[in-house]
Amino acid sequence: RDQLFRAVVASLLANEVTVLVPTFTYTTSGTFEVTETQTRLGAMNKWFLVQEGVRRSEHPLFSDAALGPQSDLVENVGKSAFGSQSVFGRLSNRRCGFLHIGHNLAKHGNTVIHHVEQICGATYRLHKAFETKVYRRGEYVGTDYTAFLRRRDVPGHDFVTDFEPAASVMR
Repeated sequence: RDQLFRAVVASLLANEVTVLVPTFTYTTSGTFEVTETQTRLGAMNKWFLVQEGVRRSEHPLFSDAALGPQSDLVENVGKSAFGSQSVFGRLSNRRCGFLHIGHNLAKHGNTVIHHVEQICGATYRLHKAFETKVYRRGEYVGTDYTAFLRRRDVPGHDFVTDFEPAASVMR
């Protein structure tokens, strides 16, 4: 695994590409330490977090980590996970792409859809603030970070996004 991860990241960095990896923890309460809280995602996400020079965003639920020439784009993000000052918002005006390795897009989708839903004002989602206290190297950063979450208050509707049509077009 280590050789594969190194090869993928090294080839992108060699071409002066900034590599950004989701490091979501879904920390909805308590504390989130930017430099220490482990991601709840896969092996590459965990490996990436411990690489030298990695920078990580402060959002306690939906953090991202980056290496490369524009890695600072993940730092000092806004409190909204999917708003204009989120990592997703910052990527919207840049030339970028998504590389999914071992990720079934049709089944699991891509979290960027929530940024699109938020900026379009989707009514089947709502803003929720979390009292998680965020720290970076022991220094308090803030609290009340928000996420645009699907509603669960309408009987008979789960509002789960079907990614199969989009995935079939990309095959």
